[in-house]
Amino acid sequence: MKKKSGTPAGYSQPEPTAHELKEAALAYGVQPLTRAQRAAKFGDPGPAWLTQLPQPTAKVIRKIVKQFEKAGTGALETGQLWSTIGEPNAIDTLRQGGQPAELLRMTKETLFAA
Repeated sequence: MKKKSGTPAGYSQPEPTAHELKEAALAYGVQPLTRAQRAAKFGDPGPAWLTQLPQPTAKVIRKIVKQFEKAGTGALETGQLWSTIGEPNAIDTLRQGGQPAELLRMTKETLFAA
């Protein structure tokens, strides 16, 4: 598989089709969101918990969200995430705002909330 810029090889997921979105809405009773719509939750000002973090930490989280928007859920689960987002000290920067694992959990929770 050819690697796209900013996307780890093997971790890119296609956006759902309009038909798939309609089927999901019928099956689950909620309107599904595209990756772009989910990522938009982190725009200005963003979730309340994000606005309380130090700016460098919030910046890393927004880069993680951008990577999710480009490549889907799999991009969040790969060890290549840190190099892909271009933040060599990402974990240390996340520590400025709390426990990195907790911040990632909150990020995913916000992304995947209906």
